[in-house]
Amino acid sequence: MLAGIGAAAFVVARRAAAATQRAPELGPIGPADLGAVRVTAPPLVIRDVAPIAAPLSAFDQFSIALGDVIGPAVDQLRDSLKGLGLWSAKVPERFRALFAMAGSQYRLPPGLLEAVAYRESRFRDDIIDGRVRSAAGAVGIMQIVPKWHPELGEAGALDPLRAVPYAARYLRQLFERFGAWNQALAAYNWGPGNQLKDLEDRVVGDDWPQETRIYVAEITANAGLA
Repeated sequence: MLAGIGAAAFVVARRAAAATQRAPELGPIGPADLGAVRVTAPPLVIRDVAPIAAPLSAFDQFSIALGDVIGPAVDQLRDSLKGLGLWSAKVPERFRALFAMAGSQYRLPPGLLEAVAYRESRFRDDIIDGRVRSAAGAVGIMQIVPKWHPELGEAGALDPLRAVPYAARYLRQLFERFGAWNQALAAYNWGPGNQLKDLEDRVVGDDWPQETRIYVAEITANAGLA
């Protein structure tokens, strides 16, 4: 009997020893174990894939449509501002609305009417009110010769509210007659009859006097027409 008990104890001892040699069960992997873990995997191959265009949102479509409308208007505004030139700051505030309205009414290039007035009178009060007159008898802000423009007369030439729109209309008439702004300006300064004679040899400006050459060059540069 003791022998049987001894044999059983021996078997239990062998099983206990075998149990202690088994690999322990793995618990959760902690931060300390991450450095020792190596993962092997086949290299990732990325093939060229055509990008998929995302549909435009309603806001994006509106922005594109708005740009198509505003773009030309911005370009036109930029050209208009270029025509005004830096010298436009010299136009007295009290005359700016008058010039803008007259120029728009007779479809003159932006800044042209202001450039003519600046070249003619420099917006000097003594010229505008007639205290200073030219040798040819021109008076007022636009330097109009009353005897050549009896419908306006001297009183009208000395009144900016009448002289400025009159000069704008006259410039438009000269442009329609001669077909170019440089020729219209030459006629304003030199006279329409003289400008017609200049065109007889078909060389524009060939017969202009030096004063008229400077006059046309200065105004077209200031108005962005050069």
